[in-house]
Amino acid sequence: MDVDSTRLIRPTPDLAHDFQALIDESLALDEVFYPRLFAFLGLPLSDAARAIEMLLDLEDIPGDSRVVPSSTRWLVDASDRILGECRVRHRLTERLLHHGGHIGYYVRPSARRQGHGTRMLALALDEARGLGLLRVLVTCDKVNLGSAAIIRANHGVLEDEPVSRFTHQVIQRYWIAV
Repeated sequence: MDVDSTRLIRPTPDLAHDFQALIDESLALDEVFYPRLFAFLGLPLSDAARAIEMLLDLEDIPGDSRVVPSSTRWLVDASDRILGECRVRHRLTERLLHHGGHIGYYVRPSARRQGHGTRMLALALDEARGLGLLRVLVTCDKVNLGSAAIIRANHGVLEDEPVSRFTHQVIQRYWIAV
């Protein structure tokens, strides 16, 4: 597959079935990305359609809210198959400054090791630039060598490796100029 032909799109109800398949693929590997997201949204993991609505609503959260406005985008191929998901947070809280950062991303398990993560982060950086951000923080678990390589491929500069107050694992915090 030509990685350069992939693009970011806003989530759409038309792709709810493929979004649910992506979630199920993640759950089959006991990964925590979607359980954490759905717990935050207060939804069962089987409600992809409602999750799409709620993710889109997060773009318009007032600036004084405790919830940070964020733009969710899906990386799709030419046939609109969802290859991954990223979220660009419009600002940082103290919590996100420590762990989470401006951009979070997830590559569909069956689409990994094909360059999609690097492409998705590059496109997410364009989204961040469009929001007026000058530099962004991206974090990952230190043991997640693939994610660290994606961040470095997008010019991430490692700032430090603290122990996360939330997961109690060593994380890496990278800054990227946009």
